[in-house]
Amino acid sequence: MKLVILFLLTLLSINCTAQTVEQIIEKHITAIGGSEACKKLNNYKIEGKSTVMLQEVGVVMYKKYQKTRQEISMMGMNMVTGYNGTSAWMINPLSGNDSAVVLDDSESAGLAQNNIFDNNLLSYINNGYLVQLLPKETIDKTNCFVIQLTKTNKATEVYYINTATFLITQINVTVNINGKTTLTKLNYADYKKEGDLLMPHTIFMLMGEMKITKVTFETQLNDALFEVPTAK
Repeated sequence: MKLVILFLLTLLSINCTAQTVEQIIEKHITAIGGSEACKKLNNYKIEGKSTVMLQEVGVVMYKKYQKTRQEISMMGMNMVTGYNGTSAWMINPLSGNDSAVVLDDSESAGLAQNNIFDNNLLSYINNGYLVQLLPKETIDKTNCFVIQLTKTNKATEVYYINTATFLITQINVTVNINGKTTLTKLNYADYKKEGDLLMPHTIFMLMGEMKITKVTFETQLNDALFEVPTAK
C-alpha cells in the first residue's frame, strides 16, 4: 500500500510541476518585459559591431514590422540588404557592382526568415504558427525548455529557453528553399535592459560574434529605406 501511495504522490507531483508550452511562452514574454514592451520589437534601429578575418565590421539593422534592412560596413565598403515585405534586394560592392540588385523569390524568402531579432513566439497565435514542446535539453551547461515552432510555409524554428530565467539561450532556424535545407544557429548572451525590454547584447553566429552597441526603439523609419534604391 505504501508503494501505491508513493507512486500516486509522484504522479501528482509531476502533474503539478509540469508546464505547458503556452505557460512557458507566457513566462518567457514576462521575463523579457511583458507583451507591451515586446511591441517595440516591431520598429527599431540596432547598431553593433563584429570582427571578421581580423577586420572590424559595423552592422546596422532596421525593422518596421515585416520590413527589414541591414547595412554592413567593412574596409571602406558598405553592403546593404533590404526587404520591403514582399521582395528583397542587395547592394554588394564585392561583386564589382555598386547598384542594387533585386533578389529572386527564394532568396527573398530566405532573407525574410533570417532576421536575428525575430522572436515568433511573441505572435505565434496571430500568425497561425504551430508550437510544440519537445524534451528538455542542455545547451552550454544550461538546462533548457525546447519549443519547436512551425510556420505556415513549413519552415521551423527551435527555441531553447533557460528553465531558470525563461530567456532564450539559442534559436535554430531551418529553412527549405528550392529543395535545399539550411540551418542557422543563433546563441544569445549578455542580456541587458533597453527601456522596459530585456535584450541580448551578444549574439554568436557561424561567422563569429556580434556585440550590440546601441538600440533605438519606435524610431520614425521612412518606408523608402526598405525599397530598392533608384539608380542615380
